[in-house]
Amino acid sequence: MRKGYKYRGGIGQFDKDGQSILHRDIATLVSNQIYLPLKDELNDPAEGIFNDDSIYAFLHSHKAHSALVEKCYNDIIAKIRSMGIYSLAGNVSNELLWAHYASGHTGFAIEYDIDGLKKSLNFNKYFQKVFDLEMSYVDKVPTLTMMDLPPHGNLERMKSS
Repeated sequence: MRKGYKYRGGIGQFDKDGQSILHRDIATLVSNQIYLPLKDELNDPAEGIFNDDSIYAFLHSHKAHSALVEKCYNDIIAKIRSMGIYSLAGNVSNELLWAHYASGHTGFAIEYDIDGLKKSLNFNKYFQKVFDLEMSYVDKVPTLTMMDLPPHGNLERMKSS
């Protein structure tokens, strides 16, 4: 069984609407739910960014013939922006995560069976597919090229951030 951990805030932490994060987290646990924020709702503005300049350069240089490619690329970007993200840590003893995501060590961590979580989410009326990606944190912004797009690539490079 693969385990994943979600670090959560403690008492006195509030969301952007002024609601208690602790109450929200307890309510989701009691209701057997999870919340998957969109990429734009994450607290790290650099999360999931990539350099796609070469794609835009290609589209610009082939304007007369690239309308379909541009539409497909824009559809991919829109799909990515509409996907919810549920990040789990690989261990429960990461001091940095306790400090940052568990309100300076005052919060708690929830342990999940990753395979059980995926099985319970996949192919129900709310989730058509759950992706399980190992993230790679790098110092340089990844570059996305035409070869990374389907049918050639599988967008593996987009998981680096």
